[in-house]
Amino acid sequence: VDSRLIKQGDYQIESGYHLLQELMKIEQPPTAVYVTNYEMTIGSIIAINENNIKIPDEISFIGFDNQDLARIVKPALSIVVQPVQKIGETAAQVLLKRLKKDLRGFPLVARLKTQLLIRDSIKKVEG
Repeated sequence: VDSRLIKQGDYQIESGYHLLQELMKIEQPPTAVYVTNYEMTIGSIIAINENNIKIPDEISFIGFDNQDLARIVKPALSIVVQPVQKIGETAAQVLLKRLKKDLRGFPLVARLKTQLLIRDSIKKVEG
């Protein structure tokens, strides 16, 4: 993958907005974008709308989290959903163990399964 196509933001709406703008200024802009958090997804969608870029006709888009937003935006966004409830439960269990000075199993690496919800924001785009 061309390193110019990989952008790292600060997980804020403005970051998603500006990074998407940068990507669209590249001589051969990407035909697909994957955004790694909810706030940056919002910023990216704002930039796409302001630039009149058509999802999925001109760019395929996969966002992150917030199933409500993904259903409201048209076309419905494909998103990666993280197991929020399980993350909270795991964090609470770890905190309780730490409060009891139980250090068995530390440091903890918890791998939780995400889910990719394919909706209407993806298609093969010629580029």
